Amino acid sequence: NVPGRSTLLEVLLSAGGLSANHGREVQIRRRADNGLTDQITVSIRELDLSYTAQCDANPIISSPGAFGFTPWIDITRGYWGIVAIEEFTIGGRSASQVSVELQQRLQPIIEAELDG
Repeated sequence: NVPGRSTLLEVLLSAGGLSANHGREVQIRRRADNGLTDQITVSIRELDLSYTAQCDANPIISSPGAFGFTPWIDITRGYWGIVAIEEFTIGGRSASQVSVELQQRLQPIIEAELDG
């Protein structure tokens, strides 16, 4: 039971994520403000979850790409990073896409410097 509004991903992560031998579907029971309830079934394949048990080995909290703003926190190494892009498009690509790509390129470089 999760009080308040939560995304499906937030609920799955608070439940510990998906195990290696998870099922094929997630059953969701929800209650509206008016007290009515319903149940929906979501296929795991439709979720395209990249979270696995291996993610617990090096926890990094990230909120990728919103309007070209991609912050992340690397708990293990004790640092945080932000990629912020002012333009909405860069070379015909969205700032959201570019900021995520930059974060994915920068993070290993920062990790190598910190670990070195």
